[in-house]
Amino acid sequence: MNMMKIQVTKEHIKKGKPDNVKCCAVALALQEKLGGDFHVKVLAEDFIITNKEVEIKNHIVPSSKKQEVINFISDFDYMSEYERLNELKPIEFELEIEGRK
Repeated sequence: MNMMKIQVTKEHIKKGKPDNVKCCAVALALQEKLGGDFHVKVLAEDFIITNKEVEIKNHIVPSSKKQEVINFISDFDYMSEYERLNELKPIEFELEIEGRK
């Protein structure tokens, strides 16, 4: 099992697009960490990471951070632009990647 540290920064929050599975702040942070060969979709609790050859399955945020990540995604999607830029704080979490298909 591989662990990957994800840091969602103020820059990701600023550049991210609410309610967009490929361009939200978390998706941008994942994309930055993985590099250009991968495509990322963030669907609330589920992260889908693919490249040309492989779909990585079972992306799990450890339970100690799971609710915090879900709340961050919800806040990002539903806050006003002003609130996102001025009130939403960056978040850091680890992502377990259990397997590859």
